[in-house]
Amino acid sequence: MDGYIDGGVFANSPGMIALGQTQDTRNTEKAPALNEIRLLALGTGRSLNRIEEANPDWGIRQWARPLLQLMFQADMDTADYQLKQFLRERYHRMDVVFPEGTRISMDAVGQMDELEAFSRSASLGAVQGWMAQHWL
Repeated sequence: MDGYIDGGVFANSPGMIALGQTQDTRNTEKAPALNEIRLLALGTGRSLNRIEEANPDWGIRQWARPLLQLMFQADMDTADYQLKQFLRERYHRMDVVFPEGTRISMDAVGQMDELEAFSRSASLGAVQGWMAQHWL
């Protein structure tokens, strides 16, 4: 191992880290004002999760996966909220939702055809509109 760690361990949505970097005066003499910054965040897709059992009487083994997914999603949603507060309309996030019952993890090489087909059907209208207004 080379000692690298996946960003998802501490920043599932790295937009806040990117914004923080813009304000680090160690990198430049003067940090840009927030109203000069535009940030487009591209998510990797979101699966809808639901617990189907009416009375789940689970132990830690059954709750581990749903709790981890919930914590990762909460981290991403918190960063999204914070970025909206700081940047207002100068921030946009695209994070498509997979069809119900579809789970495609980031390392699911065997599902590349399904992921490509889904990506071709995803609407880019909101992203294109935001970019036309705030980026270009």
